Amino acid sequence: MRTRLSVVFAVIFAVIAVVFAQERKISVAGFEPMPASLDALENPVDDGNGSKCAIIKIETDQTGFTFEAGKARIPKIEQRVGEIWVWVQPGARQLSVHHQSLGHLRDYRIPCAIEAGKVYLMRLTTGTVRTIVEEAKKQTGWLVVKSVPDGADVFMTVNGVETYQGVAPFSAKLEYGRYTLRVAKSKYHDDPIVVTIDKPRTETTSTLSPAFGSISVKTTPTGAKIMLDGNDTGKTSPCTLPEVASGSHEIRAVLANYSPVTRNITVADELTTSLDFALDARFAGITVNSLPNAEIRINGERKGTGSVTLNLNEGVYDIEASLPHHRNAARQIEVQAKQPQTIVLNPTPIYGSLDVVSSPIDASVTIDGKDYGITPLSVEQLLEGEHTITLSKAGHATETRRVNIAEGQTATLDVKLASGRAVRISTDRAGDRIEIDGNIAGSSPLSTQLAFGTHTVAAIRDGKRTSKSVNIEQGQSEIAVTLGFGLQPQFASSASSAQRQVLGQLVADMVKVEGGTFTMGATSEQGSDAYNDEKLTHSVTLSDYYIGKYEVTQAQWQAVMGSNPSNWKGKNLPVEQVSWDD
Repeated sequence: MRTRLSVVFAVIFAVIAVVFAQERKISVAGFEPMPASLDALENPVDDGNGSKCAIIKIETDQTGFTFEAGKARIPKIEQRVGEIWVWVQPGARQLSVHHQSLGHLRDYRIPCAIEAGKVYLMRLTTGTVRTIVEEAKKQTGWLVVKSVPDGADVFMTVNGVETYQGVAPFSAKLEYGRYTLRVAKSKYHDDPIVVTIDKPRTETTSTLSPAFGSISVKTTPTGAKIMLDGNDTGKTSPCTLPEVASGSHEIRAVLANYSPVTRNITVADELTTSLDFALDARFAGITVNSLPNAEIRINGERKGTGSVTLNLNEGVYDIEASLPHHRNAARQIEVQAKQPQTIVLNPTPIYGSLDVVSSPIDASVTIDGKDYGITPLSVEQLLEGEHTITLSKAGHATETRRVNIAEGQTATLDVKLASGRAVRISTDRAGDRIEIDGNIAGSSPLSTQLAFGTHTVAAIRDGKRTSKSVNIEQGQSEIAVTLGFGLQPQFASSASSAQRQVLGQLVADMVKVEGGTFTMGATSEQGSDAYNDEKLTHSVTLSDYYIGKYEVTQAQWQAVMGSNPSNWKGKNLPVEQVSWDD
């Protein structure tokens, strides 16, 4: 029985271990302001003089204290978990602490000024605890800190020193007790938290209040670049600048050709501040009118032709209008904001003159496509430079000339209008008699000039007569007319009129080649350059024959054969890709 009781008492003494050995004394471990705490404002106590009391939070796990503040009043004392709240009159300079068991702290001099509505923390120590048998195991629990929004930084203050703990959501295993935390995030107000850990898991969520608002900016006119505190926001008006830190800011609106405007504004938490700028124009509308096609330049830069309207900033400008064969018109103007101007600048034409005569007279004259009258003609004012002069008269060739007109000088143009065109008439044998429109004109070959129009040309040989109709039109080259004898084409009844016409012309254009004897084949000097069927020269005799003077054109082949086998197309090109038999 004695042994069993001894074991029981031994277990009790091993578990219960709290014998204190030293005399307790009260002292101050720290005294500091708590600027983030609003407890004195949220729990106001009047000091009797119309001011709000300050709160001194006495951090201790003991109870039974009394307090004195010298001449200052202490209207209220409240025991809280882990601390005592003491409301003191602003301006208190000292604080005395009394406890029946722990002793006294007399006339502690407060190290900072006590202000109305503020909160202060005072940490007390009351001696040293020594375990005689065995120190009891410390109790711990998990602290979980979350934030709205996520990502806030968590700080903890221990013995007056604040240290960074991590980013919310944050967790840590801590001893039971009371902890002072601060949750902070950029653009949000800090949230001070006091957490008591007295269970395995303690969770707290800090909902942060935005420390920002927004700015709505409008300008007249729109499109201005918006600057915030000297920095380009990358936005143009109208626009909204979100999440601007609460407080004073400078907004500047900048738009080309307008005076920039700057405003100072105060942004409040979670509110939108609106700004409306009326921008002051620094320009005026300027219109420059000139001659059609005249080129208009301002300060040497081309702006358009004929007439231009544009906005110019305040200042002095050189305006010039130019046109070929004219003297430039120039003017300097001063532009003042909001004062439009209209300027007329007409370049001055540079003139010469022109006399036009023709043979025969009464030819119509056009200059650069414009009618000016009939010859003889004097044009007194004609712009300098090159002009195209055209003279025309019925029954005569139209003539075109280029004339250069010089300033102050008279140019003369004398034109002889051709009444016909040179023609060469020939047959396949010299000496045949040639008739034109029934009149004897000479013998073949005959060179003459025929008036414009249609003529009948005939050749007579040994009582035989051949003729053709020739149309004389304007042109520069000589017209060749060939008349043939002996070859009389015989057409099949199915031949069309177009085929008959083309074949008849081909036959008429043939020339007679006198027959004779010649040596045909490759000579010994040609060696391997000759094919076998070309070798061995031999004598060949030909009788008289007719051959076309000209190559057969693709147009002629198409008219007769109804197809065009040529690779290189062109109606007046020779037909190719045809065989000897074709």
